[in-house]
Amino acid sequence: MPATDKPCSVFNAYNFKRDVQDLIGHVTYLKIGETELAKDQELKVPLDDSLLKVVGPIAQFHWEGGFSQPLLFSFQLSITNKNNVAALLHTQMQSIAIAIAFNIYEYDPMDKKFFKCVHSNDANLTAIIYVQGSDRQLYLADQPGSEVPKPLNYQLTLGVISEDTKQDIHLAVSVSQKFVKPWGVTRG
Repeated sequence: MPATDKPCSVFNAYNFKRDVQDLIGHVTYLKIGETELAKDQELKVPLDDSLLKVVGPIAQFHWEGGFSQPLLFSFQLSITNKNNVAALLHTQMQSIAIAIAFNIYEYDPMDKKFFKCVHSNDANLTAIIYVQGSDRQLYLADQPGSEVPKPLNYQLTLGVISEDTKQDIHLAVSVSQKFVKPWGVTRG
């Protein structure tokens, strides 16, 4: 099964220029346990240059493509959200439940415009933090990111695995070639 690997430009997410055709991604919603992170960064949407309040810009997305394989994200958080996640990490996490929504945009050189190449279709995917061995896939950088000096931002790396329900990951390889792949397996 082909993997989906999308290295996104944090620099261009914060400083969007239409003539720079990097991949750009946004985490548009994130809830860890009972803690909903703020949509406190306003970034441009490459489709139409509108502004959207997001949790943060994506630096990296990876999915091997299987029903029960994790979605792996690295993205930038504001200081407020960094502090909220740090508090979760340094205390007993009561829940590893995750709800996440995201969009990744790619440029189509044939149609000369951006399109959503991987996204949750404005739905909050329900998941749990992925655990590999005894390691929880939730890491927060101690130092600010270096891609942009301001606003201060901190990288969060998060792996999530679908709860026991089938959900959809929307993908596209061009403006006109779109498809949906299932993620997760419903237990009967």
